[in-house]
Amino acid sequence: MKKALILIPLFGFNIVSAQLPSADRWTHLEFESRFLSHIMPLKLLNTDSVSLGNSSLSYFKQNSAFRDVYTPSVSEGFKIDSKRYVSVNDWKFYGQFSFSKYQDRGSRFTALADPYRDNPYKIADSVTNASWNKQHYLLEARILTPEITRNIRSGLGIKYEVLNGARQIDPRPSDKLINLELTPQLIYSLKQWDMGVYGYYNRFREDLNISLENNQLPKNIYKMLGLGEYLYNGPVILSGGLSRFYEGNTYGAGLSVSNKISSSGFIQLSGHIKTTGEQATDGISVPFNAGHHRSDEKGGTLTYEITISQARHMLSLEASRLKSENTEFIQFLNDVTLQYEVLHSAVMHEQTNNRAALDYSVLLINRNQSVSWNFGLNAAFQHRNEVYRSTSSHLKWNNYLISAHARKWIHLKPFNITIGYRTSFKKAGNHELQFIPNPKTSNFVATQILYPNYYFNTTDAWTHKAELQVTLPAFEKRRSQLYFRADSENTSSIGNSTVYPDQLSNHFFNITVGLYN
Repeated sequence: MKKALILIPLFGFNIVSAQLPSADRWTHLEFESRFLSHIMPLKLLNTDSVSLGNSSLSYFKQNSAFRDVYTPSVSEGFKIDSKRYVSVNDWKFYGQFSFSKYQDRGSRFTALADPYRDNPYKIADSVTNASWNKQHYLLEARILTPEITRNIRSGLGIKYEVLNGARQIDPRPSDKLINLELTPQLIYSLKQWDMGVYGYYNRFREDLNISLENNQLPKNIYKMLGLGEYLYNGPVILSGGLSRFYEGNTYGAGLSVSNKISSSGFIQLSGHIKTTGEQATDGISVPFNAGHHRSDEKGGTLTYEITISQARHMLSLEASRLKSENTEFIQFLNDVTLQYEVLHSAVMHEQTNNRAALDYSVLLINRNQSVSWNFGLNAAFQHRNEVYRSTSSHLKWNNYLISAHARKWIHLKPFNITIGYRTSFKKAGNHELQFIPNPKTSNFVATQILYPNYYFNTTDAWTHKAELQVTLPAFEKRRSQLYFRADSENTSSIGNSTVYPDQLSNHFFNITVGLYN
């Protein structure tokens, strides 16, 4: 047990024969990631008592011309990542630690380190070419205990995530996000069946502070409300400082049932519900309600794996629905208490996001039991709908995504080569945007953010990705293997839209040095 606790920060476990090289064993783990990365990883109960990990150091750079408003023109940095699976005395452990440090250059119209969250109460500014310095930390662990009573086990999932971002140009935001996630679990096993229930809790907090280096030059700040609207129908003139914090909790629960059909088959069915409440508040000594965000999520997955002859087949179906309601407030400052009091509140902005995906993958094994080929197909559907009540504005779009990939392992002496290729196509379906301009304002958020993002999401795109990996032979006294990998990805727009011309492209490059151990 003491040994297991030492290994938790490195995280480890293995599912396949320890006789295979570490690189091949990790490929099998990666193939089963839909089972093992699930909040309720029931397949961990059926694994061998072998440890395995993957640690890596990566450098990445992305140049983006085909981008939405919030994506920087250049993102460059490095990432340290360590994952591990461990099984000790019937205890099952998985975990990950990662750290990224990177710079985003050419960012536009955002004072938030992560402007992509569903909460519509964002802060925007008029800066069109800013650089952000960001750091991202992630620590995650999952633990399954031995039987605590007959046929019953317990488990726990923990995730801690921090994102820091700062910009060195007026107005100067300094933003920090903290996520803490807990998932206590209880599992009942009977013969070939396992059933698990889990609770879900997430604590989110974001602290944003905006300041000016030169107080003699005021700057415009826009407090967004959703779908092109912003507070006061005009900018906040910033001459000093501004602070906002977001604070929220998510509660939920889930149920998973799995069956080890035979020595070669496994199936798992899961469903979950979550409810989130998040408050945006301006100021500290005299707090002002900036908006309340509430969302409800429902989803489910069905995953089936079977091994036939020298091929492992994986089929997965998933679907989710996220619906949110966002409340605004009419407030006044009480001259006696010097605090804001709410006169009226109402839901003004509503949003629905639906997603469904079907994925198939097969892993082929050669006569020497080494990994030979991997093929896969994926199809997904996304639907988004937004409504702003008082202005009768609405937005909706559908997207269809299709992708295919192939990967080949070439086993040479003394090293192995892996070559991979993936192609993805995004087809925009029915879409519509109705926004009624306000003649008394500049409609800054609509013209600079809403419309460009709408056209980005409704423009067809094609992505190509290629990868090359060289894996060295195992060290003499250990089964650890060193590898080098390079990835290159290009995404291009297809057809001409109001904002995005044909063949506008992005290019991503990543080079990694890693160790299977």
